Amino acid sequence: MGDVDVSLGAVIDASGHEIWQAKIASDSFEVNVLGSLEELSRLEAIREAHWDDRTCLRVGTCLRAAAFWCANDEHDATLMVGGDDEVWDIAVIIPVGVVDDLVSQAREAASRRGQVGLV
Repeated sequence: MGDVDVSLGAVIDASGHEIWQAKIASDSFEVNVLGSLEELSRLEAIREAHWDDRTCLRVGTCLRAAAFWCANDEHDATLMVGGDDEVWDIAVIIPVGVVDDLVSQAREAASRRGQVGLV
């Protein structure tokens, strides 16, 4: 799979509102998911979200479509983008540790902003 990294930063959306962008990237792909810090922090539950059980997490948007997340096993997770978690348009498999890193970054950003309920 190669190294996959995640970085989180604030961006301004078309309406002029601040939103957070999670950039998940490797040498062969880049996916940008937009969401609030609160929303992105919900990915802490990734290990309980399984596609076979229909318990995927709907967290964020990508390409103006919903982003769905699930754990494949103890090592990998899948990010699916599309209309729902059964009829998605594109999916990427990433190490579950990347999702953990995203949650840590979201909580750190929330802490810096005084959003103590997310820490």
